[in-house]
Amino acid sequence: MSLALDVGARLRTLYGDDPARDEGVLHVVASWRAPDGTLPVIAIGAASPESPTDAFALRAARMRADAIVTTGQILRDEPALVHAEHDAALLAWRREAVGRREPPRSVVLTSGRSLDARHPLLRARPP
Repeated sequence: MSLALDVGARLRTLYGDDPARDEGVLHVVASWRAPDGTLPVIAIGAASPESPTDAFALRAARMRADAIVTTGQILRDEPALVHAEHDAALLAWRREAVGRREPPRSVVLTSGRSLDARHPLLRARPP
């Protein structure tokens, strides 16, 4: 089985379908179901619970995208953040199933105040 087919199979297990060709805006958040039934958002950080499945779902969502939108505040909170993907299977899925050869662009919403222009995300390729 090809690497791209492996990713598609894993996504079908999670979602019931492979979302490779879905279109529109996708917003990904980490949340959990609280005892009162609400879905509070988890602020990702060093103390956050780790989930390989959640990490895979986020990275697959990024591989579907033309652009990944983040904020200046996130860049200030995460000084090492980059959106580069290195997993060969996800990269193959992006090319073969999604039909995109270039990596997604990073878009930063910010006023620019106190944003470090040397941040790794701002220096990454594509710009």
